[in-house]
Amino acid sequence: MVAHAFLLALDQLTDRKFLRVLLLGTLIALAVFVGLFAGLKYLVPENIAIFDWEWLNEALSWIIGWSVWPIVVVSAYLLFPAVSTAFMSLFLNDVVKAVEAKHYPDRPPMRQVGAGEGFLMAARMSIVVILLNLLALPFYFLLLFTAIGPFILFFLLNAYLIGREYFELVAACHMDPKEAAAFRRRRRDRSFLCGGVIVGLFLVPLVNIFAPIIGAAMMVHVFHQNLAEELAL
Repeated sequence: MVAHAFLLALDQLTDRKFLRVLLLGTLIALAVFVGLFAGLKYLVPENIAIFDWEWLNEALSWIIGWSVWPIVVVSAYLLFPAVSTAFMSLFLNDVVKAVEAKHYPDRPPMRQVGAGEGFLMAARMSIVVILLNLLALPFYFLLLFTAIGPFILFFLLNAYLIGREYFELVAACHMDPKEAAAFRRRRRDRSFLCGGVIVGLFLVPLVNIFAPIIGAAMMVHVFHQNLAEELAL
């Protein structure tokens, strides 16, 4: 099921609505990381004078100045799924509509989601994914000595979070948020597997730019397949 949904999502990747969401979300996410780097460079003092030895002050200034780069790079790599997903979630309804118009025209139409509810859904998704990834950052860095530890933690945490948030976001287009959450819990194994596929896409440079769009489209197919199964029972 998940593999078939993934292939269907790939097949529709060049849809104009997909590309519009991709462009908007990616530009906003890049702007956030540029702002983060600029803010860190501004906050980090260029010249430190806390020791009596000038050479020690210069060495410390050099170390702190260059440490900004790995912090930004590692943080950007780990947080890109959260940030890009957060901003693209504001536009993902367009992806849902495009997939359903092409593949599920005979299914009941999407319910009317008001601007306020849509914003709250996107905000909730953004806050949950970004906040929990930020809280996990110290553990990512603590596990660096294990080499693979940060990636295992990153994968498990985000597979669960992104799978949950994407599934409920799509489900909420056809049912109220409480029903969507209950439906997702009954299919938590599939939402986790989909989340794992999306996170896997995020780990591949350049491919990760397309991950939120592919993930949302894939989740639409998984939602409708699960819904058809429940209705058939």
